[in-house]
Amino acid sequence: TPSLSSATLTGSLTAGGGTGTSGQFLQSTGTGVQWATTGGSSVVSKTANYTATTSDDVILCSASGGAITITLYAASGNSGKRLTVKKTDSTSNAVTIDANAAETIDGSLTKSIASQYNSYTIVCDGSAWYVV
Repeated sequence: TPSLSSATLTGSLTAGGGTGTSGQFLQSTGTGVQWATTGGSSVVSKTANYTATTSDDVILCSASGGAITITLYAASGNSGKRLTVKKTDSTSNAVTIDANAAETIDGSLTKSIASQYNSYTIVCDGSAWYVV
């Protein structure tokens, strides 16, 4: 079993399909590694259709200008990723969370948020998304 007691890295380290940035660490996915962060969450605010990225942790959505759709990134290779989508406006316009392609969220292709301050927190198992 390999072990590492201490190391100093100069330059950059590429692993898990990408190059880490300051504050990130390598996390096991069970079948490989991915870059992850600790501490604060990445929060973005959206007022129009948007495709989530693996860097997003929380997406705050205002549908005051009309219904919007948040499309999820592919589940494959993203086991353990967690994402919260929250509706912030008081209109009756829906915020729809749309799973990537034929992937599902708790067995459905989409989840809809109709009321202000309601949200879904979902987690990926590498092939689908689940509400937690």
